[in-house]
Amino acid sequence: MRLAVISTVRGYSWAGSEELWLGCAMEALREGADVTACLHADLLAGEPLETFRENGGVLSEWRTRPIARLANLQERIQPNFPMRRLGNPDHILVSTGSLPSLLNVPGLLPFILATSVPLTVLVQFNADCLPVSPWEREKVGKVLRKARKLVFVSRHNLRLAERQFGLCFEERARVIYNPIRNRRDAPVPLDESKETRFACVARFETLWKAQDLLVELFSRPPWTDRPVRLRFYGEGPDKGHVEGLARRGGSHMFEFPGYVRDLELLWSNNDAMVLPSRGEGTPLAALEAMMCGRPVITTDVGGNREVIEDGVHGYIADAATPISFGATLERAWQGRQCWAEVGRAAHERAKELASAEPARRLWEWIRSSGNTR
Repeated sequence: MRLAVISTVRGYSWAGSEELWLGCAMEALREGADVTACLHADLLAGEPLETFRENGGVLSEWRTRPIARLANLQERIQPNFPMRRLGNPDHILVSTGSLPSLLNVPGLLPFILATSVPLTVLVQFNADCLPVSPWEREKVGKVLRKARKLVFVSRHNLRLAERQFGLCFEERARVIYNPIRNRRDAPVPLDESKETRFACVARFETLWKAQDLLVELFSRPPWTDRPVRLRFYGEGPDKGHVEGLARRGGSHMFEFPGYVRDLELLWSNNDAMVLPSRGEGTPLAALEAMMCGRPVITTDVGGNREVIEDGVHGYIADAATPISFGATLERAWQGRQCWAEVGRAAHERAKELASAEPARRLWEWIRSSGNTR
């Protein structure tokens, strides 16, 4: 079987959203399939792709167009998705963040609508507050109707997409949670400290990850009167903005260590994960924190409530607002003597999720489509 993968992500050298399609591609390669991944140049330098190449995976590049008004002409002259560049596939897997982002890749929509190759669409992100225009609803709706199979990383996002686009996916859709990279037999031992240390592990996109909300909450009482530290891990376009808010808050408690690949080191120095997201899939960073045995304090978006039971594996706020998230953060603080127990329960839950082998499930479901065009 020949599998082509197209990811719509750009702007990052790698992202957690890429782990599921990559794991699926590695499963396919191990079974002797030919796999070609067509990615934006930003992703091509990603370190995880080294193993993909070493195992026989082929990489190609799709490009943005420097002059938007000439995009249609450029696409006719040099299309982003000729079949030869995709390895003449028997099946195509399109991995996207939100569904409207399918329309942001030059040439992708007309290619999808014109091809006779069976198609699976993997959707990594959605949010109740995600705007979907009538034009987007019409165009993306055509893709959703044509796709042989659809995969969402949370039940909430699947149902939300049905409502946003006025469709019923029925048996064409499956929910497959993101794979957890750092499988462990036991939680990460915690280094003792007189401070309570919170970690926010997320790309700096305040629209969806809401690091700005955390700075606001921790910059005022009662948090300014408590022995706490808040560390922001990651990179992204809004990092400078959040650093500026932290300086303006005047608090010594904020730190910005950047991207840390060593999860054991990260979680040995932090007591709990805080992630006040305004939209999600099922966040890989939260699943990794759970695997390391740390409670997760987050919001009721995406698949969070599907993998985290409030008060058992972590704490869930109704929304990313100062009142709602602030109250949940306070509830977690008052129950911090139970964090070790909550962390152990989170670890067991993460092991359960990892045992489902999501990448394997995705490959088996794609493979069950057969090669019929």
